[in-house]
Amino acid sequence: MKLRLLLASIAIATTIGVQGQDWANHELTLTEIEQEWNVQQFFTIGSEETPNIRTYFLSFALAYPNEFLHEMIGKMMGVPGSSLKIGNYVEDTKNGYISGELLAQFESKVQMCYWRMNNGNILIGVAFEGYNEGAMAAETEDEMDESCENGMMFYVIEKETVIWRPQTLFAVCGRDFHLPDYKIDLPRVGKDIQLTFNKENKRGNSWLLKWNGSGFNVVKK
Repeated sequence: MKLRLLLASIAIATTIGVQGQDWANHELTLTEIEQEWNVQQFFTIGSEETPNIRTYFLSFALAYPNEFLHEMIGKMMGVPGSSLKIGNYVEDTKNGYISGELLAQFESKVQMCYWRMNNGNILIGVAFEGYNEGAMAAETEDEMDESCENGMMFYVIEKETVIWRPQTLFAVCGRDFHLPDYKIDLPRVGKDIQLTFNKENKRGNSWLLKWNGSGFNVVKK
């Protein structure tokens, strides 16, 4: 581990320890992150010549003040107590995939993976699933949709740079989706994204976003 990443890890562990497993000033909800991500650029932390999924997730999570993401960092770093808040944790460095669930009254899931593009750039995908506290008061399916935090965001890191540049779903696959209607599976094995239609009272299709080396082709499942 390079010096800068090591120092960042020590700072994170120290902060969590001082605050008794709670991070202060978490101002952004997952919904707010999804509303703001497409206007924010940030950088890959550390100085590795070849960053891995740990480096990428740490870079993303440190860019946003959000308790779930910061608890994921604690789990990644082995901070005591984080296992009580993060479940179903998967960290697959070989395949470039990480995911975990927040064990709270309203569970949320986050996934991240990345693809190497034909032009040498890196495409990073992040997906959120779950509901916020608004689900408690929901009486209709539309109201449930309003409290749903399902979303996907993408970033391109151009070759030989460390700058994360936001990319819309339309930009990477040529169309948009109403993501509250879908279960999202980023690839741990393989390269394709699965969107599984999850509404019982609506008609809809499930989709496969097939990786083509620079983006995705949309195929009906």
